Amino acid sequence: MSAIKFVLSYMRGLKLKYLMAIASIALAAFFSFMTPLVMKLTVDSVLGGQKINLPWGLTNFLDQFDTVPFLVKNLWVAGVMIVFIGFIGHSFSYLRGKLSAQCAEEFARRLRNSLYDHIQKLPFAWHSKVQTGDIIQRCTSDIDTVKRFMGSQLVQLGRGVIMVILVIPIMLSLSVKMTLVSIIVIPLIFAYAVIFFRQVRRRFTAADESEGYMTTVLEESLNGIRVVRAFARQDYEIQRFEDAADDYREKCRKLITVLAYYWASSDILCLIQISGVLIFGIYQTINGNISLGTLLAFTTYVGMLLWPIREMGRILTDMGRAQVSIGRLREILDTPQEKLDGYFDLPEDYRVRGKIDFLNVSFAYNEDEEPILRNIDLSIAPGETLAILGSTGAGKSTLVNLIPRLFEYSSGKIRIDGVELRKFDRQQIRRQIGIVLQEPFLYSRTISENIGLAAPGASREMIEKASQEAALH
Repeated sequence: MSAIKFVLSYMRGLKLKYLMAIASIALAAFFSFMTPLVMKLTVDSVLGGQKINLPWGLTNFLDQFDTVPFLVKNLWVAGVMIVFIGFIGHSFSYLRGKLSAQCAEEFARRLRNSLYDHIQKLPFAWHSKVQTGDIIQRCTSDIDTVKRFMGSQLVQLGRGVIMVILVIPIMLSLSVKMTLVSIIVIPLIFAYAVIFFRQVRRRFTAADESEGYMTTVLEESLNGIRVVRAFARQDYEIQRFEDAADDYREKCRKLITVLAYYWASSDILCLIQISGVLIFGIYQTINGNISLGTLLAFTTYVGMLLWPIREMGRILTDMGRAQVSIGRLREILDTPQEKLDGYFDLPEDYRVRGKIDFLNVSFAYNEDEEPILRNIDLSIAPGETLAILGSTGAGKSTLVNLIPRLFEYSSGKIRIDGVELRKFDRQQIRRQIGIVLQEPFLYSRTISENIGLAAPGASREMIEKASQEAALH
C-alpha cells in the first residue's frame, strides 16, 4: 500500500471537506491577485491618465461603467476596494485553515485508534521483541507529524500549485518579457528543493529512530526505578540517558544544519530574482515599454510566485518526514495480528479441570535458532502443585507462557483436559487460566479496578473476596 492509499484509507467521509479547503485556497489566491490589478488601475489610469489595460476582459467591463472618471473624483474608493478584497481573501484563508484542521484532527483520531487497536491484537512474541519507548514514540510523535502535514503542509502544497497556475497567465497578459525574467530562477529553485528533499529525508529517519531509542531508555529507567536504586545504578542510568540524548541532539543538529543551508541559499536566490525583476522593470519603464502600474504589479506578483515555490522545499521536507512516519506506522499496522483460531468452543460457564500434559514439546523463538525447550514431557494433575527450578534463562517462564498460548510451541503437543491446546480459541483458554506474572504491573487506577481488570462487571463482593484470598484485605 502506497503512502497515498494509506492516507486515503483514513479519509473516508472527510474528502468533501478537504476539497472545500482546497477550493478555499483557490478563492483566497484569486482575491490576492486582484489587489495588484487595483493598484495598476489606480496608478496608470486614475493617476496617470492612461487607458485601462487589464487581463481577463476587465478592461471592457470597467469601461462600460466609466470607472476611471468615477475613481478620479472618488479616489478613496480604490483604497476601500483593496481593503475589501483583502478581507474576502483572508476570510477564505481562515475557512481553509478551519476545514483542514478539522480534517487533520479527525484523521489523527482514526489513525491513533486504529493503531492502538492493532497493537492490542498483536502476538505476545512481537511485544517481547520491540522496544516500548519506540512504540510510544510512533504512537505519539509520528502520528502528530502526519497530522501536521495533513492539516497544513499538504494544503500549502495545493496553494503553491494554484498560485503558479493563476499568476503566470496574468503576468503574461501584462508583459511577456517581464514574465520571462520573473521565472528564470524558478526551475533552479524547484530542482534545489527536490535535491534538498532527498537529502533531508534520510536525516529525518535517523533523528526519529534516535528519539525512539531515547524514549525507550527513559521509559525503562522510570519503570525500573526500584531496581535501579536497589542496585545503586543511578549514575549508570543517568549516563545511559545522557548518551541517548547526546546522540539525538547530534542527529538533530545535522538535520537543522541542512535546513539552515537550504533556507539561507534559497532566500538568496529569491532575492536575486526579485532584484533582477525590479532592475529590468525600471529599465523597461524608463524606455516606455511598460507602465509604472505594471511594474508595481510585477513586483507584487513575483513575490507571490517565488515564495510559494521556495516554500516547496519546506513542504517537501515535511512530506519526507511524514513519509518516514507513515512508514514507521505501517511497520506496526502491517504486522499480522494474533490469530485466535481454535474450533473447540467452550460454554460461557465452563471451567477447565486443570489437567495439563506436555508431550515431547520443543520451542524456539525463531525457526533458525536453537530450541529453548527440547523434548519436554510433563504431566500435571488437577489441583497438583508443581515447582520448576532452573538457572536464569533455562526456560521456566517460557514453559509457562506456552500454556495460555502466548507463544506457539514448535513441535510436540500440549493438552488441557485431554484436548489439544491449539484447538482452543486463545481468548477462551486465557480466560480459564490465572497467572501471577514474574514482573507485576499496576495500572494507574484504584486497587479495586486493578483486581477486577480480568473480570469486567465483577461485583464489589467478588473483588473483596479475591483481595482477601490474596491477603490484601
